[in-house]
Amino acid sequence: MAFLEQADLRNELLKALPPDGFETLRPAVRAEEMPLRHVLIASHSAIETTHFPEGFASITIDGPSGRVEIELIGLEGLVGAAPILLNDDRSPHDPLRADDRSHAQYRRGGAAR
Repeated sequence: MAFLEQADLRNELLKALPPDGFETLRPAVRAEEMPLRHVLIASHSAIETTHFPEGFASITIDGPSGRVEIELIGLEGLVGAAPILLNDDRSPHDPLRADDRSHAQYRRGGAAR
């Protein structure tokens, strides 16, 4: 598998990393095509992978009248980091893909927390 080049990415977080910081992550970052409305992280499941959208992702909850979008994450964002930063490994919401663009994803190892 070929490594991603930082200059080729559209996600602003990955592009803003200093080159040596990106090099540290690069072996664990891969491009992934996701179909529209693909669930990135199911609610209440362990977060194994964080996602750097190259398009948009939305976080939804199921309400009494159906599914409701509560957050939109774009090129400047990251899906799956908030629970980890709050010392949890699960999300109470379902992050969904909101478009059909590719995104980079980072699979964290057991020590990367």
